[in-house]
Amino acid sequence: MTGQLRLHKMVIAPRGAFVRGVFTGELREPDGTLVGADSRRCVVPADLTRCDGVLRAVVRPMQLDLMGIMVDVGAFIVSADMAFPPPARPRRIRRQATAAGVPGQLS
Repeated sequence: MTGQLRLHKMVIAPRGAFVRGVFTGELREPDGTLVGADSRRCVVPADLTRCDGVLRAVVRPMQLDLMGIMVDVGAFIVSADMAFPPPARPRRIRRQATAAGVPGQLS
């Protein structure tokens, strides 16, 4: 079985760091024929490490039930350069002047 994580969020809380996302696994025959696929949303504890000035999350080993099969997932690294698209630019909101709480009317 091979798989991937679609990372949604990394949370740092007083109890530690956590990674939230969707784990997807595919089970294939030796010739590459797909037997089945499944996915699960999970929140998994992670350890933060600093290497060469870069902060990385190391997701702790875990077990995940995919397609009724208990899958052992080893520890793996999530680095910031792999993950997030640039944030959307905030929209400008144009406000009209108001008088007496009625939008669009000035005295």
